[in-house]
Amino acid sequence: MNKLIAALAAMRKGSMLADPALWKNRAAAIVAITAVIDALVNVAHAWGYDVPITPELADGIAVSVVTLVSLYFTFATSDKVGFGSGEAPADPGATNEVPAGRGTDADPRSHVPPGGP
Repeated sequence: MNKLIAALAAMRKGSMLADPALWKNRAAAIVAITAVIDALVNVAHAWGYDVPITPELADGIAVSVVTLVSLYFTFATSDKVGFGSGEAPADPGATNEVPAGRGTDADPRSHVPPGGP
């Protein structure tokens, strides 16, 4: 139950999963595997093999899986999008900027001195 709550909490605006690149790669793998399985079912059916699922049902399941996975990982791997308004700063004058020295080299805010520019 705690994992489900944590998974849903990652969809809030201002929250995100710990390693977004890893999760985006996993999402891409899920989408690719779903597409391959759907294609195999359709090709097998077209060649006359008796597959225990209709191509239409396979297509519907594939579209559903891809849609749900894409939506979840779009929200869960970004702190810019999500449900809710995000967390408001405790101090009305505070901002949500990354403190100096806490960002990455690609983040220009990481090189701003504590007092500002």
